[in-house]
Order: sequence, then structure tokens, then C-alpha cells
Amino acid sequence: MFFNILENELIFNGYNPSVGRFFPLASLDLNILMQFSSSPKLFFFFNALEFVFMALVVCVLSLKILENNFKITLATLFVIFINIGFITLITGICYPERMQMLFLCIFIFSLYFAQKPEASIFWFIVCFVSASISIFYKETDFIFIGGFGALYLLFRFYETKSLKQTFDRNGYLALSRVVVALCFIFIYLIFIYPQMQGKVIEQAESFVLHIRDVINVFLTHSFIFLLIPYILFLRIKDFYITKVLYPLYDSLLISALVGGFSYFVLGRSSPYYFMPCYIIALLPILFFGKMYFLRLKIVLIVVFAMHCFLNVPLALRKYTQAKMLPPSYAKAMEFMADYTHTTQEKPAIFLLGQNRDPDGLMLYGFVKDFLQYYGAKDFDLQTNKSNPDGFESIQSPFSIFGSSRVDIPKKGDLLYLDSFSKDYIDEAYLNALNQNYQLVFESSYFGVYNITPKSIAKYLLQHSKAYAAYRNQPRVSANIFNAPLSVRIYQVR
Repeated sequence: MFFNILENELIFNGYNPSVGRFFPLASLDLNILMQFSSSPKLFFFFNALEFVFMALVVCVLSLKILENNFKITLATLFVIFINIGFITLITGICYPERMQMLFLCIFIFSLYFAQKPEASIFWFIVCFVSASISIFYKETDFIFIGGFGALYLLFRFYETKSLKQTFDRNGYLALSRVVVALCFIFIYLIFIYPQMQGKVIEQAESFVLHIRDVINVFLTHSFIFLLIPYILFLRIKDFYITKVLYPLYDSLLISALVGGFSYFVLGRSSPYYFMPCYIIALLPILFFGKMYFLRLKIVLIVVFAMHCFLNVPLALRKYTQAKMLPPSYAKAMEFMADYTHTTQEKPAIFLLGQNRDPDGLMLYGFVKDFLQYYGAKDFDLQTNKSNPDGFESIQSPFSIFGSSRVDIPKKGDLLYLDSFSKDYIDEAYLNALNQNYQLVFESSYFGVYNITPKSIAKYLLQHSKAYAAYRNQPRVSANIFNAPLSVRIYQVR
């Protein structure tokens, strides 16, 4: 996307019928912004505006529902925005979930005020438009939006026992959500499904890694997958006794949870996928959190502690890699591009700790693009790591893509190292590099290592048989702490 923006080429990454992908509004913001400038400052300034707007929405709704409880409001802001999922979205430009969150914020904000008896038609229009736009930013939104609308009508009808009372102004608004969701499904079935050739559901590399990913999501997003189910349990228990429903909040609560689990069905477990769940669940968590505070107190303490110890360190580490590393990375790319003009031999560039698995090929692809952007003359990309199972070469002038050969670095070649390496990086590893090769470039940056209960456990168990078996799984990194906090380039002497 970076190079599309530089060359002012429109980006269409949300429409791929052959694999069932249809979220056509993805990258619309990028396509509009690039018409004004290709400077990264513009795009990240826009990201900053989005963050401020979303924070204001969360703040206003929290203060309204909690009657100006500033401490809980600050805690709410902390949970949503100091979050590995949100940091991933807001420090990048390629994630449609960022704009999805923005329009979902507008949706719930207008939805809240549309419930007021004195609400003007303005809030209904904003609610309808924002929800309709959001659906076309990610397919799963039809669950959030359509599911909410259907459940609201069902609960409202149970509450009133009257179709006339069910279909008041808010009832028709909910019905419009169902209609838009059904329209999305109709478009998908008519125009996308017949063109599908691949699978929409992503398959995990192995059963062990699938279980690992699910557990990681449950622990990282404990507010979604632990707190919401417990609140839902309390609601079912109370409904059994009192037969009282809260259509708005009950429907949003269930929609958020079902939407969250839908990502597991699709085989997607990256932390940022689940951020829209926080927005949809915001109103019911605040409302029922206030109602059931004494019954939820222990659970709230537990999930907040889990967030602080499991999610926040990951968020800080992600910020380090997304914002602190890139300037050093760019300098390193420019250095290597210049190096290709100073040697008569064709140098090969090795990314230490990377092979031909999907992660390595992606990183090698970035290096290729940046070196060509900086005007590199004649170079090759190679690896000294064994190939993963199933690798198939393609037609390419670069060995990393066009060959399955495992190479040995020769005189004049460059070895590149950063925190994305999958080798176990410690002082001994760096000392060995310094002894065997010449350090020709180093750019350090401020940041934090990946120090979490999970990484500490890995460190303590790294010599065990269980960890060895885990390390043998595909795409698993041995770089437990994501070291070093620098970018280094070594020359083979």
C-alpha cells in the first residue's frame, strides 16, 4: 500500500470474489487522502483524528450512562485504546477495521440518543447511514448490525406483546438494520458466492497452533470472551426470575459476543479483528456493569488485571515495532541500496532468522520493494534457513522466491537483523555475529521488549521437551522477547 500511495495508484483490497472477500469500502479513506498528498504525516494525522473522535464518543457515552463517573470512564478508555488490537489498527493504514470502528462508534452514539423520547430525526438518519456504511467495511458487520436489529425486534415484541408497539420509531430503525444486513447477504450470494474458488475460512497451520491462537484471543480480549459471557449468564438468570428484558442492551450484548465468535469460525485470530466487538459491547457493558456492579466486581477486577498484564505489554511492544522501528528500518534499506552501488560483485542479502515460510516471504518482499524504491542496483535475496514443508518456488529473479536452494553467505553479502527475526536473540547470539562478521550499520531506537507472562513462561520452559515440540510447529518464532531494539546489518568478510 505504501508504494501504491507514493505512485498515486488506487487501492482495491476489499474485493476478491475468488476467495469470498467482499468489503468494498476498504481503503476508501486512503484513496481519498492520497489525492491530496502522499506524505505519511497526512495519513497518520487522519488516524489521530479518528482516535480523538472515537475516544470522545466512548467518553461521552460512559459519562452519560455512569452518571459522570470519571474513574470508570478512564478505565474504559484504557481498556479499549491501550489495547494490542487498537494499537495495531491506529499505527497502521492498511486495516479496514479502523474505519469500521469509526462508523460503529457513530452508530452506537446515534443509537443511544435515538432512544430518547425527544430524539430528533437527525439521530435516526445518522444511525441508519453509519450502520449501512460500516457493513461494507467488513463482512462480519452484518452480524453486529443485522443481528442487533433482529434481536431488538424479537425482544421488543416479547416485551410489548404488540406489533404496533414493537414497530415504533426505534422498531423501524432496527428493522432497517435487518434490511440492510439482508441486502448485504443478497449481494454476496448473487455476485460473490458464484465466483468463489478458494475458501473464506483460513486454516491454521496445525491443530496445536489453532488451539494456541484461540487461547491467546481469550486471554488477550478477556473483556469480550470472559466478561460478556458472565454478564449474559446473569441476564439469563435474571430473566428466568423476573421475565424482564432490556431490548437495546440485551441485543447489543449478544451481537457483540456472536460477532466475536464468528471470527473463530472464519479462522481469524489476529488481535485487531476483535476491536469492533468492544464498540458494539460498550453500551451493554456500561449499562449492566452499573446494574450488576456488586455481582460483577470480582470478575471486573480479574479481567482488568488480565488486560493490564497480558494485553497492555503486547500493546506497548506493538507500538515499538509499528512506530519506533520503521525509521531505523528505512535507514537500513537506504544503506543497503547504496551498498549495492559500492561493490562490483552482486551481493546477496540475508534476513537473519527468516526462511521461506509465509512470514519470511512477506518480509523479503518488503525488503525487495524498499531496495528497489531506494534505487538498489543489482542484488539477490537469499536465506540460509531450511525450507518449510509445502514451499513452491515461483518465477522470480530473486533466489528467495524463485528457488528452493539454501545458501551460505559469501564474502561481500549482507546479513540483516531486526526484532522480527525468528532466531533466539540474546547476548551470545549478538556476540557471535560481531566476532564472525563486520557490523557496518546499526540504528537503535527506544522501545520495550516483549515481556509478558507468556514470554517469561516460554523462557523458563525453553529447554523442555514440550517447548521443543511446540517450536517444531510451522511459523513459530524462537525470538521470545522480540530482540534486539535496533536494526543491524553485518557484512560477510
